[in-house]
Amino acid sequence: MKKYSAIAIAAFLSGCTTISGVTPIGKDSYMIGATDRGGMRSHTEMRALGIRKANEFCQSKGKVMVISNVGSQGAQGWTPVESEVTFLCVDRNDPANQRPNLQKVPDTVVEIRK
Repeated sequence: MKKYSAIAIAAFLSGCTTISGVTPIGKDSYMIGATDRGGMRSHTEMRALGIRKANEFCQSKGKVMVISNVGSQGAQGWTPVESEVTFLCVDRNDPANQRPNLQKVPDTVVEIRK
């Protein structure tokens, strides 16, 4: 009985992580998503998972990956943790192949009226 309990707990804690297929969203532009239904992976882990898959996709085309946007949501341990990566696949010498300047996009805007 203890053996089955340990297996059930391990299965619950490992959760179920899925990665969507790469979806074209424009010229040389793509999106990929990752979801951890167990909610045990961190936002950083989920973003890194999506970025790794985006890199693999571009490398398979003989290109390099350039991140356009990365986001994640969910409450670790409580709700599914999801991430979304939008990216470009470009030639190594393409002008778009630069160091990323990622900045968090505000999710709340405060308007002060007088």
